[in-house]
Amino acid sequence: MIRILLILFAFLSVPAHAAVEIAFYSHELQASGNGERIIEFPHAFVTLRGKPDAGGKAIDGNYGFTADRISPAIVMGPVKGRMVSAGKAYVRGSRRHIALRLSDARFATVQAAYKRWAAVKGKSYDLDTRNCVHFVSEMARAAGLVVPSDPLLMKSPAKFLEAVAARNQGGAAR
Repeated sequence: MIRILLILFAFLSVPAHAAVEIAFYSHELQASGNGERIIEFPHAFVTLRGKPDAGGKAIDGNYGFTADRISPAIVMGPVKGRMVSAGKAYVRGSRRHIALRLSDARFATVQAAYKRWAAVKGKSYDLDTRNCVHFVSEMARAAGLVVPSDPLLMKSPAKFLEAVAARNQGGAAR
């Protein structure tokens, strides 16, 4: 009996495996109570949660890229863009498409991709060439996922992320 307890205690003493998980989300347009459409951005974003295996600071956040102001100007050409984090209710109301654990090396690559996007100032949002889906696409590539190159998907967050999930079924958790 004591031997069994010692073996059980040994397994319980093993430190928990640490790793950072990246998850990819889309968020559809919302309808308000009076029937108006409420545009909530970003439509596509990622979450990062966990702690690198090598140690260091834990991370728990969400990151998206959007136009600084949502107005008709976004269809006319480049406008000021910014990185944003959404509230917990927004994340809960979003659709999680794909998630995977990152090695420390992949986590560093994802962090570098984020920093490149965050460093661009001025008119950095372009609906056709640099929107929320483009940001999520770069984050997916940095995480090691196979990403579709179909330009028609770059304005459809849910369809884009469905295509990413389909191309990466064997290597990532849904």
